[in-house]
Parts: sequence; C-alpha cells; structure tokens
Amino acid sequence: MADDINLRSRAIKASFWALLATYTTQAIRIVAMLFVAALLSPDDFGLYSMATVAAGFFSIFSSFGLHSALIWNREDPETAAGTAFCMTIFGAIVTSFLIFSFSTPLSVFFNEPRLALVLKIIAFEPLVSMFTTIHFIMLSRELYFRSRYLFGLSSSLAGNFVLILSAYLGMGIWSFVFSSYTSIVVGSAYLLFFSGIKFPIRFDKKMAYKLLRFGLVAAVNGYLFFLLFNLDYAIVGKILNTVQLGYYSFAYRFANVPANYISQAIVGVAFPVFAMVKHDADKMLRGYVKGTHWLTLAVMPAAVVLILFGPSVMDLLYGAKWMPAYNAFRILCLYGLSEAIIAPVGSLLYAAGKPSYQMWINVFRVITVVPAAVWAGSRWGFEGVAVAFTAIFLIAGVISVWTVKKYFDTTWMNLIKPVFMTAVACLAGGAASLTARAFIPFSGWPSVISSVSLFLAAALLTQYGIDRELRSIVRSGAEILNYKNITNNLFKKAYRING
Repeated sequence: MADDINLRSRAIKASFWALLATYTTQAIRIVAMLFVAALLSPDDFGLYSMATVAAGFFSIFSSFGLHSALIWNREDPETAAGTAFCMTIFGAIVTSFLIFSFSTPLSVFFNEPRLALVLKIIAFEPLVSMFTTIHFIMLSRELYFRSRYLFGLSSSLAGNFVLILSAYLGMGIWSFVFSSYTSIVVGSAYLLFFSGIKFPIRFDKKMAYKLLRFGLVAAVNGYLFFLLFNLDYAIVGKILNTVQLGYYSFAYRFANVPANYISQAIVGVAFPVFAMVKHDADKMLRGYVKGTHWLTLAVMPAAVVLILFGPSVMDLLYGAKWMPAYNAFRILCLYGLSEAIIAPVGSLLYAAGKPSYQMWINVFRVITVVPAAVWAGSRWGFEGVAVAFTAIFLIAGVISVWTVKKYFDTTWMNLIKPVFMTAVACLAGGAASLTARAFIPFSGWPSVISSVSLFLAAALLTQYGIDRELRSIVRSGAEILNYKNITNNLFKKAYRING
C-alpha cells in the first residue's frame, strides 16, 4: 500500500511538471509565432516542413527504439544506459550520413531544388544531440520531470529568441534552422552539466541484445508513427507545392497545440509509471481508465474551443494572409483530438510487453491513409488531405480501444464512459455558447473572450453534474481548504490569547 501511495505521488508530481513544461514551451512558441508568422512567408514554413519530413525518413537509424527499451527495462540501469549510449553514437553518425547523402535525390523527389542545401545543413543535428540523448531518456525513466521542465524551458527560450531575431533580420527559411540548432545546443548543455544523470560508458553485448529485442519493434513502431505524423506533409508537398504546404503546416501546428502536446506530456509520464507496475494487469487497466478520464477532460474542451473560435482568434492575431488555412485547421482539430485521446493506448501496450500490437495498428493506418490522402488531396487540395487523415485516425482509434478491451478483458462501457461524459459536457457548452453568441452585441476580442468563457462555464458545470469522480475531488479539495482555514483561525486565536 505504501508503495502504491509513493508511486501515485511521484506520478502526480511528474504529471504536474510535464504539463507545466508543455504549457510553458507552447506559450513561448505561440508568442514567437505572433512575430514569425508576420515576418516569414507561407513558402518559408512549407520549405522547412518539407525539410524536416525528408530528414525524418532516416530517423529509424538514430535510436533503435532505445527510448522505449530503456524505460521498459528495469534491470541494471547503469549498464543499460552505458550500452544505449554507445548505440546512440553509432545511430547518430549513420543518420547524419544518410541525410547528407540523400539530400539531392530527395530534393528531386519533391521537385524543390532549394531543399538539398537545407538538408545538408540540418544533417548534422543528430551529431550535435547524440551525447545527451540517453540523459533525457533516463530523466523520463526515473520520473525526474522537474529537470525535464528546466531542460525544455531553457532550450525553448533560446531557440525561439533566435527564431524571432533571425526572422527579423530577414533570414527566411534559415531562421528555423538556426533556431533548431540553438535549442539543441542549449538543451544538451543543460542535460550534460545540470541534469544530475551519470552512468559509466561501456558496451555490454547481452544488454544490447536485450534492449534491441524490445527496441527494434519499438523502433519500427516509432518509424510508423513518424510516417503517420509526417506523411500528410509529404503528400501535400509532393502533389501541391510549398505554399500550400505552408498553409497546411500552419494549420497543423495550431490545431494540435492543446490536444497532442497535452497528451504527449501525460503519455510521457504514463509509460514509465505503467512499466513500474507491468506485472499487475488490473492496476495497469485502472490507471489507464483514470488517465483517459482526466486526459479527455483536459483536451476535448480545448479542441472544441479551437473548432468553434480558433479561426476568429487566428484572424485577429495573424490577419487575412493565413485565411486559406482556416478550414483545414478545424478539420485537423478533430484529428488531433482523436489522436490525443487514444495516445495512452500505446503506453499501456508497450508496458504490457506488447509493442507489436501497436505496430500492427499503425501498419493499418499507413497502408490505408496514403491512398486515401493522395486521392482526396488530388481532388480537394490540402483540405482533402486533412479529411482523409482525420477519418482514418478515427477508425484506428476504435481499433486501438478494441485491442485494450480484448487484451485486458474489460467492457466497452468501462473504456468509453470517460470520453462520453466529456463529450456531453462539450455539447452543452457549445450549444450555450453559440446560442448566446447570436445575442452578444460585441465583435473582435470581446466577442471571442465572452463566447469562450460561456462555453467553458457551461461545459464545466455539466461535467460536474454528471461526473462523480470530479465531484469527489472538488469536494475533497474544498474540505482540505476548509480544514486549513479552521486551523489558521485556531492559530490566530491562540496567538491572541497568548499575546
């Protein structure tokens, strides 16, 4: 029991720091984008998105799935870390060599001559970051998310400062490149000197085999994830052009801020926590259901707010230049929401020692989404690509939940009830907000702020009314606050009497 309480406490603290890191870095990013979106063109956004996708084709060689393998493995962490470090160095060298060598063929494939030089420059990024990759993984493994927060804060501040400065100086596409290198260098310096992670650098064949046995499946799965989250960029860049890709990437960045980034923070904590209790299936399932409950409560209202009011905010912030991206933005909000809600499934299956289950789900997504996106993109442009990806990901989400149901022998109601409750609350909030908006005599920011506030108020009240667990936590918090007030008053009275 004491171990459960200790693990729960560590998980809550890690989640706090992970979410704080997410909100902080994204707030910095959004502020930076206020300037960058005005200083750079859609073509600059599109070309850099194309470069990151092209370079990412070789990402499978950079890690060998070591991130997942190190977290899943709970034996002899120092030997595992030292062995993984040696493997990471080898992978980074291979990755940089391949990106540099294939820069020209990839520029021919995308029909973009400028791409070759950009790829040659960013090819050295894996070499810059290879010395501290394992440090970052070990922070996650041991739930040291406060150090991860400081790492993210320092690298984000430095990188976005350079991004704004470079864009202001008229450096165009190179603003993104300079920003990326700055983030890597600053983040690596923090991990090397201030993270507190140390391990002996030695290679152990038996440990390497053990890590690779789990990690190679995870590496293939990670590569499939990369394809899934970047194939849309590749398809838009191939069948359309860099300007259209710029609009699409702009819409994607903002549509996925509250959904995917929040879910990534939670999943980053969930996997090491599940791995610590991987021999207790009931405890894993309870943790998954509870985690899905709170994750849905966090991401679904944010996604619905963006769908309803996001384009109005974007128009106020960035102007008419980005208006062609607004419809794709709304569609991609649904895509990001569906991916965020099912994100913990991967952590659960990985911790259960079944990464192959997630791999086959991703294989299904890849082989179905590519023809669908190419067909839809050829007919309706980048908006068609957004529709295709959203539809396929929704179908894959149902398959993922079904996999959890079968493996853990539970019921559909147990798994979907948290999502259903928050969906009802969001419907109530949306109905109240849209109805009232017709009578609000404001425009611009006052209209947006009042509409969003009304939505959140109605949604939260509805959620409170139908969510027993939320009511229990709110009442417990109120009792704690009331107890503290009573205690403080007693101390004050005692002080007066003694004084």
